[in-house]
Amino acid sequence: MKFIIREKNLGILCNALRQLLFNIQFLNLPLAESFKNISKNENNTVGRFFYHISNEMAENKRDTYSLWRESIEFFKEELMFKMTETEILLDFSKRLGTGDKNNEISNIECTIMRLKSIEEEATTECKGNVKVFRGLGTLTGVFIVILLL
Repeated sequence: MKFIIREKNLGILCNALRQLLFNIQFLNLPLAESFKNISKNENNTVGRFFYHISNEMAENKRDTYSLWRESIEFFKEELMFKMTETEILLDFSKRLGTGDKNNEISNIECTIMRLKSIEEEATTECKGNVKVFRGLGTLTGVFIVILLL
């Protein structure tokens, strides 16, 4: 299930970043409000991740990088991201909220492209591993039946 959940969360995260892009580019919303909107639209781990960040931004007024780092660490088990995805998100958060609107848009688009390529790799990995584990499950079942006979 780890492979399937990771692949699913990567896709959801890409969609969430597209929503963030829309919120910044067309609605001119601040980051905290954009994160809260994303959390309302995503009723899953990624939504809770963005909700956690938006609440921390509203309460603590700290930099986004440290908030993202803490949130990634907090949701590490649920998101099931590898170190590569974590590094991409941390790299994204270093530049988040530090530039003008065009820099924000470029940062988000670049991160979406990087995550999409990782998602494609995760899909390939998932398909291969799911086939292996299903085959092993079938063989184990056949072996148990043979032992019982």
